[in-house]
Amino acid sequence: MLCSSGAAVKGTSTWGCYSATKGALNNLALTLAQEEPDITTLAVRPGVVDTEMQSSMAKLHHGKMDQNDAARFRQMKSDGQFLRPEQPGNVMARLAMNGPIALNGKFLRYVLCGLGQAVN
Repeated sequence: MLCSSGAAVKGTSTWGCYSATKGALNNLALTLAQEEPDITTLAVRPGVVDTEMQSSMAKLHHGKMDQNDAARFRQMKSDGQFLRPEQPGNVMARLAMNGPIALNGKFLRYVLCGLGQAVN
Protein backbone atom coordinates (compact mmCIF):
# COMPACT_ATOMS: atom_id res chain seq x y z
CA MET A 1 0.00 0.00 0.00
CA LEU A 2 1.54 3.25 -1.15
CA CYS A 3 0.11 6.61 -0.10
CA SER A 4 0.09 8.77 -3.22
CA SER A 5 -1.49 12.14 -3.93
CA GLY A 6 -3.36 14.14 -6.51
CA ALA A 7 -0.13 16.11 -6.73
CA ALA A 8 1.32 13.09 -8.56
CA VAL A 9 -0.66 14.00 -11.66
CA LYS A 10 -0.90 17.79 -11.38
CA GLY A 11 1.85 20.36 -11.54
CA THR A 12 1.62 22.78 -8.64
CA SER A 13 3.94 25.72 -8.04
CA THR A 14 6.40 25.08 -5.17
CA TRP A 15 5.39 21.41 -4.88
CA GLY A 16 7.95 19.97 -7.32
CA CYS A 17 9.71 17.50 -5.01
CA TYR A 18 6.49 16.39 -3.32
CA SER A 19 4.72 15.87 -6.66
CA ALA A 20 7.69 14.06 -8.19
CA THR A 21 7.99 11.61 -5.31
CA LYS A 22 4.27 10.86 -5.36
CA GLY A 23 4.49 10.24 -9.12
CA ALA A 24 7.42 7.92 -8.44
CA LEU A 25 5.23 5.94 -6.01
CA ASN A 26 2.65 5.47 -8.74
CA ASN A 27 5.35 4.17 -11.06
CA LEU A 28 6.69 1.92 -8.31
CA ALA A 29 3.23 0.34 -7.96
CA LEU A 30 3.18 -0.32 -11.72
CA THR A 31 6.68 -1.78 -11.64
CA LEU A 32 6.05 -4.01 -8.62
CA ALA A 33 2.87 -5.30 -10.28
CA GLN A 34 5.07 -6.56 -13.12
CA GLU A 35 7.91 -7.85 -10.97
CA GLU A 36 5.78 -9.41 -8.21
CA PRO A 37 2.47 -10.32 -9.88
CA ASP A 38 1.26 -12.39 -6.91
CA ILE A 39 1.51 -9.45 -4.51
CA THR A 40 -1.11 -6.72 -4.83
CA THR A 41 0.58 -3.31 -4.84
CA LEU A 42 -1.62 -0.21 -4.84
CA ALA A 43 -1.04 3.53 -4.82
CA VAL A 44 -3.96 5.37 -3.22
CA ARG A 45 -4.70 9.08 -3.40
CA PRO A 46 -6.47 9.69 -0.07
CA GLY A 47 -7.58 13.27 -0.70
CA VAL A 48 -7.01 16.25 1.60
CA VAL A 49 -6.57 14.70 5.04
CA ASP A 50 -6.35 16.63 8.30
CA THR A 51 -2.77 15.66 9.17
CA GLU A 52 0.28 17.34 10.62
CA MET A 53 1.38 18.06 7.04
CA GLN A 54 -1.72 20.23 6.53
CA SER A 55 -1.12 22.01 9.84
CA SER A 56 2.50 22.63 8.93
CA MET A 57 1.52 24.02 5.53
CA ALA A 58 -0.96 26.39 7.15
CA LYS A 59 1.32 27.56 9.96
CA LEU A 60 4.80 27.53 8.47
CA HIS A 61 4.77 27.32 4.70
CA HIS A 62 1.70 29.24 3.54
CA GLY A 63 3.85 32.24 2.60
CA LYS A 64 5.95 30.13 0.24
CA MET A 65 2.97 28.54 -1.51
CA ASP A 66 1.10 30.00 -4.43
CA GLN A 67 -1.37 32.33 -2.71
CA ASN A 68 -4.36 30.87 -4.59
CA ASP A 69 -3.42 27.38 -3.38
CA ALA A 70 -2.88 28.63 0.19
CA ALA A 71 -6.28 30.36 0.14
CA ARG A 72 -7.96 27.22 -1.23
CA PHE A 73 -6.52 25.06 1.58
CA ARG A 74 -7.50 27.65 4.23
CA GLN A 75 -11.03 27.72 2.85
CA MET A 76 -11.26 23.93 2.75
CA LYS A 77 -10.11 23.76 6.38
CA SER A 78 -12.57 26.41 7.55
CA ASP A 79 -15.40 24.71 5.63
CA GLY A 80 -14.65 21.37 7.31
CA GLN A 81 -13.70 19.72 4.01
CA PHE A 82 -10.56 18.00 5.28
CA LEU A 83 -10.99 14.28 5.78
CA ARG A 84 -10.33 12.71 9.16
CA PRO A 85 -7.33 10.35 8.84
CA GLU A 86 -9.44 7.33 9.75
CA GLN A 87 -11.75 7.87 6.78
CA PRO A 88 -9.32 7.02 3.95
CA GLY A 89 -7.17 5.09 6.45
CA ASN A 90 -9.92 2.55 7.04
CA VAL A 91 -10.35 1.87 3.33
CA MET A 92 -6.60 1.77 2.75
CA ALA A 93 -6.15 -0.73 5.61
CA ARG A 94 -8.87 -2.98 4.19
CA LEU A 95 -7.25 -2.82 0.76
CA ALA A 96 -3.85 -3.61 2.29
CA MET A 97 -5.33 -6.71 3.93
CA ASN A 98 -7.65 -7.89 1.15
CA GLY A 99 -6.97 -5.88 -2.00
CA PRO A 100 -8.03 -7.89 -5.04
CA ILE A 101 -5.21 -8.90 -7.37
CA ALA A 102 -7.16 -7.23 -10.21
CA LEU A 103 -6.15 -3.89 -8.65
CA ASN A 104 -2.44 -4.72 -8.76
CA GLY A 105 -0.43 -1.70 -9.91
CA LYS A 106 -3.38 0.69 -9.90
CA PHE A 107 -3.48 4.31 -8.77
CA LEU A 108 -6.76 4.72 -6.92
CA ARG A 109 -8.53 7.84 -5.70
CA TYR A 110 -10.36 7.74 -2.36
CA VAL A 111 -13.88 9.13 -2.62
CA LEU A 112 -16.15 9.95 0.30
CA CYS A 113 -19.73 9.62 -0.88
CA GLY A 114 -23.07 9.94 0.86
CA LEU A 115 -23.52 6.20 1.23
CA GLY A 116 -20.04 5.36 2.42
CA GLN A 117 -16.47 5.21 1.28
CA ALA A 118 -15.05 3.95 -1.96
CA VAL A 119 -11.97 4.04 -4.09
CA ASN A 120 -12.03 4.43 -7.83
